[in-house]
Amino acid sequence: MNSIFRSESAFMRALSWLVEVAEINGQMILTSLPIVTIGASLTAGYDAAPHLNMSEGKTLPN
Repeated sequence: MNSIFRSESAFMRALSWLVEVAEINGQMILTSLPIVTIGASLTAGYDAAPHLNMSEGKTLPN
């Protein structure tokens, strides 16, 4: 039986990707609370986003 909860299933890959995106967004919000650092936080977020899939050889969920 093909389970959706296996680590290599499309559902788990999509869920993992969504959690990573939420983590980046949460960190961007926390680090940009003092308005002075919003530019640095946005730059770091935009730089971190493309590295999500390259770090483990993953691909975006279809």
